[in-house]
Amino acid sequence: MAEGGDLGSWPGLDARLAGYLLTNRDFMAPAVEAAVASLELLPLPDRIAAAVGMHMIGHLAPVDRRALFAALVPRLVPGAPVVFNVQPPESEPFAVRAGRLRYEGRGRAKPVGPDRLRWTMTYRTLDGDTEIASAVTHYDWWTVSAATLAAELRAAGASTVDTVDIDGDLVVARAAG
Repeated sequence: MAEGGDLGSWPGLDARLAGYLLTNRDFMAPAVEAAVASLELLPLPDRIAAAVGMHMIGHLAPVDRRALFAALVPRLVPGAPVVFNVQPPESEPFAVRAGRLRYEGRGRAKPVGPDRLRWTMTYRTLDGDTEIASAVTHYDWWTVSAATLAAELRAAGASTVDTVDIDGDLVVARAAG
């Protein structure tokens, strides 16, 4: 949980989004509260001042995505923003060293439908050249364009929807008001 207007204090906030928020602060309240949770575990309050979903929208099937928007948009206070990006997870391998341990990850995706990929993510922990832990996970990712996401938000009642040209993947909608 993070409070206050200092966006740099929010761990994991995408730098592109932070830049956008810092240059468009007119909607920011003096005190901001953030919650990070799975949608299934996050009961929506009656009124919402803003919502941000980064690198997550593809985890929702189209019907679930539209249900989220139908529940979210009517709860937004007048003029409140909702921000999503449509970029799928990165597939580039990564490696990070912490002390003598090295953490590696890689992913690959295979099409399993016209708008769906099945990702296989592999993670390893190495001590020197010795693997001491590994994990593999699989999940589906539904692809969606910024234009489709914008149309779905409009259909849910958002009054204005813009696609911000940051890699063409950021969609900002506002509640009527």
